[in-house]
Amino acid sequence: MVKRLKDIGFGLNATKNVKRFITEDGRFNTSHINKKSIFESTYSYLIRISWISFFCYVLLAYILINVLFALGYVFIGVNDISAYESPYFIDNFLNAFLFSSQTITTVGYGVMSPSGTASGILASFEALVGLLSFSFTTGLLYGRFSKPKTLISFSKNFVVRPFRNKRALMIKVMNTSRNILIKPKVDVTLILHKLVNGYFQPEYFNLKLERKTITYLPTTWTIVHEIDEESPFFNLTKEKIEEYKAEIVVLFSYYDDAFNNEIYDVKSYLYRDLIIDKKFTKSYGYGEEGRLVIDHSMLHDVENL
Repeated sequence: MVKRLKDIGFGLNATKNVKRFITEDGRFNTSHINKKSIFESTYSYLIRISWISFFCYVLLAYILINVLFALGYVFIGVNDISAYESPYFIDNFLNAFLFSSQTITTVGYGVMSPSGTASGILASFEALVGLLSFSFTTGLLYGRFSKPKTLISFSKNFVVRPFRNKRALMIKVMNTSRNILIKPKVDVTLILHKLVNGYFQPEYFNLKLERKTITYLPTTWTIVHEIDEESPFFNLTKEKIEEYKAEIVVLFSYYDDAFNNEIYDVKSYLYRDLIIDKKFTKSYGYGEEGRLVIDHSMLHDVENL
């Protein structure tokens, strides 16, 4: 029997406009206001973004800090750090910027050095800033490398098709690495937003699955929910699924022997992701050498029954 849930954490409040509860990248679709702590969210953001974005932020911060200190040296007087002071601002600024970059990285080539009290104090303060900045960046790098990465991919669509003289909802999951994924398990929740007096009221259902766990996941796993008389999808047409703004939330977890930890991933499907009367194309088979061969490009492929 499909279990109807009172609440899964998103609340029961009705709303005029309905947005998906889980974003496409597996995050809660929430907005935080009046939040006091900014550092924790910034750290989490820098851990989560792509490597290109991360290094762009590091480079931008490095340039901005050096620009600020360079302006400080120019204000004090470039003759305090260099034997030559140009009549042109841009030349003095570039010399001060190069001195700042040497100071903040503690390289110190020896060509330029602070000779006055003001420039010496500013250089000492910059060395401290550099030490703290590089320590923070090193911590972020360690956090990014040590953070467990999910090694699975979900199909971009879910299908509803005939299955064992009935119909079934299916979602495909693929192991994207050679790591051993132990005891994968899945939990699927259906969210229906029914219109009541001009407001959408959410209803939650825990879908009964053919299998909620397997021993290993070396290739792919098709998650199956049979649509019988007890299923909330029974007699639910595609038009009704769209009218109720149905959202399917998949919580997937497994134990990864490489990270020695249990890894979680969340995927959300909307009514527009539904494909009817198609089946997922088999994306793995045995090669000539007798080894399993997985074609990652076929994860999202469907074909006629």
